[in-house]
Amino acid sequence: MTRPPRTSPRDGFQKTNLRAIAATAGVSAGLSNPEEYRLQLRYMLRAIEEDTPAAAAFVNALVDESEEIPQAGIADGTVRPSADVRALAVLSVLNSVAALTMPLALVRALGYERFGPHVLRRLALPTLELYTHGLYTDAAALKAARATLEI
Repeated sequence: MTRPPRTSPRDGFQKTNLRAIAATAGVSAGLSNPEEYRLQLRYMLRAIEEDTPAAAAFVNALVDESEEIPQAGIADGTVRPSADVRALAVLSVLNSVAALTMPLALVRALGYERFGPHVLRRLALPTLELYTHGLYTDAAALKAARATLEI
């Protein structure tokens, strides 16, 4: 499976729009239409649930591209090394897919009725706290897991 060139880094985020991204990805420019986007998203999620070959290729591409982010960060010193970068990428994709598959449940769990920028703002700092500082105050859980798993 060949991946399309990345539009945003090439053209800059300010110059990139949804139509350019759709064209680069080789998909319908109508994906910039919110209703068509929702239909495409539902189709994609159904394909993933049914474990179709297209879904497997799509998920593998998501994981491959997600894996590049920590690899680049590890290389330039902005991300801590990981015992398993591929598994880290899978966790990242799981988080993203969860947001796509359960947005209403997540929104309600936060006390809102609708998804919107206010939800993203509320999640921004906790997400960055988790990725920047981690969750635990010491390495006890990690040490116990390594000992149990004999890693």
